Amino acid sequence: MSTSNPDIVPDVDIAGAAAELNTSTKFIRRRIADGTLPAYRIKGSRFIRIRRSDLEALKQPFGGAA
Repeated sequence: MSTSNPDIVPDVDIAGAAAELNTSTKFIRRRIADGTLPAYRIKGSRFIRIRRSDLEALKQPFGGAA
């Protein structure tokens, strides 16, 4: 039986972040490199992960939504 908490949103990888923002993985990697988008790597792993809250913070309102 799974005891997953629906309130916990899993972190995403670079491809997932790019898909969510409808952009390229190159854009995501550039934002990580310039410090605009924080990311982390689990010790001993090559996979880069991005917290969803950081990904949401990257989104900015545009036009009449502000």
